[in-house]
Amino acid sequence: MRIQTTPDAILTEIHQELLDQDVFEEGTLLMRTNADQILLSPPRSTVYGVIVPGGMSVDQSQVAGGGRANTSVEWTVSVWVVQQLMLDQGDADDEFLTHSTLGVMQKIDEVMEALHLYDIPDTLNPTSDLLLNEPMRALDINQGRKDASRYGSFEIPFEVKFKWALS
Repeated sequence: MRIQTTPDAILTEIHQELLDQDVFEEGTLLMRTNADQILLSPPRSTVYGVIVPGGMSVDQSQVAGGGRANTSVEWTVSVWVVQQLMLDQGDADDEFLTHSTLGVMQKIDEVMEALHLYDIPDTLNPTSDLLLNEPMRALDINQGRKDASRYGSFEIPFEVKFKWALS
């Protein structure tokens, strides 16, 4: 059964799933309010993740028919993979992209494995209930900011559809 939920519950579950799947270690997965903050106070780690909530749209036809009790929302939640550039190496771009354990493509693959078509279970009430209207799915993968001195990044925005639990 699909149940109503709140954005904070969804963010908490996404964060926990990335930790549970060993995509990121505790302390290397942050949440920020916007993408301009992904390089703000980075953890002491070669690679880290940042969860950034994006815009929401409300399905007006469902609100018209069901009111507050049936508020369906489409939301974009991005996971940024931020990798310290290996500037001390001649093949820094190759290493940044494809290093077998530290490369950003390996980490993107791990994020996709953990979250693409992930259907968030209701962990607060251990039943078979699900928090989303449908499994979340990746929309695309974008090369993000590249701070010439230290970090490069990729953004993976996910579409998240849910019914907002309004009282």
